[in-house]
Amino acid sequence: MFERLEDCAVIHALSGATPTVSLHLPWDRTDDFAALKERATAAGLDFDAVNSNTFQDQQGQANPTSSGASRTRTPRARAGRCAQSRLHPRREDTRSKALTLWIGDGANFPGQHNLARVFERYLESAAEIYAGVPDDWRLLIEHKMYEPAFYATVIQDWGTSLLAVQTLGPKAFCLVDLGHHAPNVNIEMIVARLIHAGRLGGFHFNDSKYGDDDLDSDRSIRFACS
Repeated sequence: MFERLEDCAVIHALSGATPTVSLHLPWDRTDDFAALKERATAAGLDFDAVNSNTFQDQQGQANPTSSGASRTRTPRARAGRCAQSRLHPRREDTRSKALTLWIGDGANFPGQHNLARVFERYLESAAEIYAGVPDDWRLLIEHKMYEPAFYATVIQDWGTSLLAVQTLGPKAFCLVDLGHHAPNVNIEMIVARLIHAGRLGGFHFNDSKYGDDDLDSDRSIRFACS
């Protein structure tokens, strides 16, 4: 974690455009968040949105419920997954003021889930997380056309993301991952529409050829625009 901060500091020194680091917990582990914040300050960095992990447990192990719609099942089945995405006291040590929510919920075959009901359940569970976000924080909703579901992902495009944040409330914004769109989609137009709606929250800079750059490189540190 501390070595990756040094890498981020070099990038910021060269570009002057990446002053904040977006942690992904629990991948970015440390037993001393105060020391992490001190090291970041010394390197001229700060922390932005914290990426919550909804597809693994707190030890970073794959959870078999992730591919079975962790946020879109019945309230009882998803209770543990909701609790995992709520604010963790350690995140306050970084002084971040944003939480990113991405889910891998979806289906790989027709008829595998109810296309309407899973979105309703998503909004119900996201509302629980939204209620726990402080008033001066932002909740960033990320959409992905695929991964791991290839037939129907619950939050699959910017329109669904926008509908979700407008339903949740003024603290919710859309996060655009540049790598998760259909070929030849005009991402600039998507950004323009979200700006028009006042709901553009930031970006994940991934390659559209591979979806996520973490398929072939370190995925633990991401940069967020603020």
